[in-house]
Amino acid sequence: MRRPCLATEDPIEAPPLVDINTPPDICIPFELLPLLSFDGPNIETFADLQPAAALLPGFRAIIRRTDATASLPQAANLRGTPKVPFRLFRYGSLEADLFTRLGDVLEVRRPWPEQPLERKRAVRAFGDLIFTAGTSVDSSPDQIQHFACHCEGGAGSGGHPSISLAPAPSDPDKDPDDEIELLLEKLIPGLLNHWTPSLAKPLVFLNACESAAIPTCSILSLPKLFLDNGNPVYIGTECRVPRNVAARLSERFYYHLLKPVIAPTGTGDYQRVGMALHLAKWDLLLLHGNPAGIMYTLYGDPNVGIERATTNGD
Repeated sequence: MRRPCLATEDPIEAPPLVDINTPPDICIPFELLPLLSFDGPNIETFADLQPAAALLPGFRAIIRRTDATASLPQAANLRGTPKVPFRLFRYGSLEADLFTRLGDVLEVRRPWPEQPLERKRAVRAFGDLIFTAGTSVDSSPDQIQHFACHCEGGAGSGGHPSISLAPAPSDPDKDPDDEIELLLEKLIPGLLNHWTPSLAKPLVFLNACESAAIPTCSILSLPKLFLDNGNPVYIGTECRVPRNVAARLSERFYYHLLKPVIAPTGTGDYQRVGMALHLAKWDLLLLHGNPAGIMYTLYGDPNVGIERATTNGD
């Protein structure tokens, strides 16, 4: 077998960083291309998954995508002193249990939407939250904005990117009746009116189908909306992902992101966003035999992390 072009001794714990910078209307699926070797093994058993996955850039490296036309914000770590301010944008009860369990490390703020809203009012209220980092309702900015919802990426001909949200139903086992569909084209004016370059914006994880898809007939896309908004990190999916897979990937991502690690200096620190997503993809593969994590894409700065809470004794 020829030596891989992204050589590394350990593709799980020591992945290289690969930069991809493209125009907003072009998305090359570099993560899925067999650039590392054309002599990959046959996948017949579970044991064959790891060496086969390690040949794909999406599993072997941390991929940093940037929009060639967007002005990248200055990277800033997430504030976690003592807890990380976190807001959940939801569709019904999706992933609600996860963030209840993370209450010891997350300052879980009021989810959105809390109640049914008329569309015009919903667009305005949603824009107030994402364009002001939540300071329109809370005194300090959100550090993480997580979406557990449904999405149309507009990747098909004539498609229109949109986000579908809904308040939690009275019966958590049923789908909500009060869906709010937010069209990307309706959100753009809010971005132009509310953009505040001096305000540090949160990490955005849009855990929904096609949330990182690039429409073929438009320069508008959800990744571009948040990059133009100044969010330092945007994570989304390239295709449709089953809700149980999305929930498991999300769980593993926050497990790694919020778990303290020992930095090279010997001081306590938290994992970086790019590495947390990378490890979550491998967890999904090795623990559940599911390679769907490769469909998650990171835009922005993978080196963003959580600032360690300090005390007078440090």
